[in-house]
Amino acid sequence: MKQQRPNLRLFVLIGFCGLVLLAPVELMRAEETPVPSGTPAAKGAAEHPSVRAVGVHKWDEEQRAANVIYAQRGDEIWVDIINFKDWVDSLGDKKPQNHEVKDLILYLDHFPLLGVSPIYSYDKTEWTGKVPPVEYIRTTVGFSLVRNDSSKPGWSHLLNQPVLNRKVIVSVGFPNGEEIDSWVNPKQVTEKDQQFYLTIIPKFRTAFGLIVILGALIAFLALARHTHIIRDAAAPRRPDGQRPYSLARGQMAFWF
Repeated sequence: MKQQRPNLRLFVLIGFCGLVLLAPVELMRAEETPVPSGTPAAKGAAEHPSVRAVGVHKWDEEQRAANVIYAQRGDEIWVDIINFKDWVDSLGDKKPQNHEVKDLILYLDHFPLLGVSPIYSYDKTEWTGKVPPVEYIRTTVGFSLVRNDSSKPGWSHLLNQPVLNRKVIVSVGFPNGEEIDSWVNPKQVTEKDQQFYLTIIPKFRTAFGLIVILGALIAFLALARHTHIIRDAAAPRRPDGQRPYSLARGQMAFWF
């Protein structure tokens, strides 16, 4: 019995040490092993493909702080498109053969401006502020509001109103008539909605032109009053010493 006691104590000591060493390992395994949740993670609805924002490109950068946008022919504008590829896929059989971003054209008031094509574009991944947040792709496309042979019918339709500015819907689409939805819509008048005004008659150019015309008219009347610019030099003088006005010269001055 005296010889077995040391062996028994030795076995107990070895077993205790083994338990001490194995306990941290099991604890680490328990922490690393993920516990499956009985409730699946919530997934928000995808953002509807549409044009969400528009602005003017000035001073080599995109102006993004304004809700009221004014642009005229010759300006460069940018358009933000949400989930462009999803919209293209939703067209199905109506999808044209060329359906890349570079094949887009600008639509104003649902009227296609053929020949007004993208001058640059880039994609950016963003997240909504909803709970849970939803990922979407924002495609920014730049257009130059130029008038050429292809876009002339569209501009003639847009510029046929004698107003200073015209509120229009801004969208993009393909030449076959497929147009994406737009949030830049005159019918939406909340504080967060953007309003896009197409300048029909530029104020500064119009004012400068009127000043020039008015100055020319005043100068003409002064010359007509004090010189023989529209008087008949061959006719005898009147009792007041002035020669009579010439109808032919007056008509020539009016028409030319």
